[in-house]
Amino acid sequence: MSSEIAAVILHEVMGNNDYAERVLPHLESHFFEFGNQHIFEAINSHFSRYASCPTREKLTIALTEKRGITESEYEDVMERMKGIADNPSYDGDDHWLMDKTQEFIKDRRQHNFMLNAINNLSQNKPLPPSEEYSQILDFSFSESIGHDLFRDWQLLHDHMTDDSERFEFDLPELNRMTNGGVTKKTLNVFLGPTNVGKSMVLCHLAASYVRQGRSVLYVTLEMSKLITAQRITANLLDVPMGQLKTMPCDELGAQMNAIRERCRGKLVIQEYPAASTNVMHFRSLLQDLKRIQKFVPDVILVDYLNLCSAASLGKSARGDLYQTVGTIAAELRGLATEQNVVIWTATQTNRQGYEATEIDLKHMSESYSVNSTADLIFGLNRDDDLPDMMIVKLLKQRNEGISGSHKAVFSVDSSRMKIFEIDPAEQVKKALTAMPKKNSHTFAAQVNSRKPQCPFDDDDDVSEAV
Repeated sequence: MSSEIAAVILHEVMGNNDYAERVLPHLESHFFEFGNQHIFEAINSHFSRYASCPTREKLTIALTEKRGITESEYEDVMERMKGIADNPSYDGDDHWLMDKTQEFIKDRRQHNFMLNAINNLSQNKPLPPSEEYSQILDFSFSESIGHDLFRDWQLLHDHMTDDSERFEFDLPELNRMTNGGVTKKTLNVFLGPTNVGKSMVLCHLAASYVRQGRSVLYVTLEMSKLITAQRITANLLDVPMGQLKTMPCDELGAQMNAIRERCRGKLVIQEYPAASTNVMHFRSLLQDLKRIQKFVPDVILVDYLNLCSAASLGKSARGDLYQTVGTIAAELRGLATEQNVVIWTATQTNRQGYEATEIDLKHMSESYSVNSTADLIFGLNRDDDLPDMMIVKLLKQRNEGISGSHKAVFSVDSSRMKIFEIDPAEQVKKALTAMPKKNSHTFAAQVNSRKPQCPFDDDDDVSEAV
């Protein structure tokens, strides 16, 4: 198909001045097969000099005078030119031609980018920057360049009012803290110590988005895809994982079919080995999913950031964890932008974060540059005295500020991989009944700065604490 489109493109740049003017600046000789390269170079040289397409006679003279071409090659080129000039293989549909030319250019550029990356890897050289690949994917012949503030005001209004542009949580408190959820082209991060429940939160999010009818890609570098599938299935069916294991196959199939009938969301889980996978593998996966399964995700969850590798760093630079982790974050955000998706991931706290009673940005492990790259960061924390509760704190939000508390406490059910919201007053009341009296005032002040909406018993005297 590529060779057929190439022949149509060459036919048109031989005689269509308007088309040639638009596309020649974006075409390169190595986009074509060897024999056609000579034809393209002759056409491009003539157009650059005379601002018009060459006639067949002029092109023949240019090829005859071309240096470095053998007699057999010349005969091949002339035969190719005759076929291109005499046999146009399309019906003159300009929209179709521009679309196919755009696809041809993007395909050739992607192909050359991959070849360059493979060549650099074989020679232990740095990989091409991810921004270069983003520019390839963003290539378009669109007449509109950029966003004209006064002309494109309706596009802005549509963006701000389109509910599909905002990905809500199924937890009202998180919607409150984020002003209604997150948007596409963003990198969003959960920061927490080991065993706080980062993977559980990602699994909960995956199930929530599926219920909303979103298409979700879950990339796991920590657990197997089947264990991840088991966790998300437990959430969707609201069944403990232990009970899920004993469920008969027919019953599991019936319940999964019932879930599929109630929501139109899709979920694909892909497993990769840790520390050997980067955004180039993710891009290849996305292309395969689109080509083979017609699957295009709205959300990508990467479990988790520190287990990825940096595509644009050479082997000599990968020992620098600060640079590596920061580069991984930048590449993931670039992937979110170029693929127009929401990306969620998680990362570990540093040693001070393991001992902290409240997670903050200073507890980011390995690379503080993640803080500047991510669009939104949530800190996750647990208390040994309250094993069934999780404290979530909004540490950063790039786009919109909020009023009120930046913290909330959620109830968690690890067996079902679920997070539940509880009333602000109940957050404090549950905490008070589950911990020693001497710690109750301090905890009440920490977990929520808002005044409870329900009364407490007289002996609970927490009015000053909250």
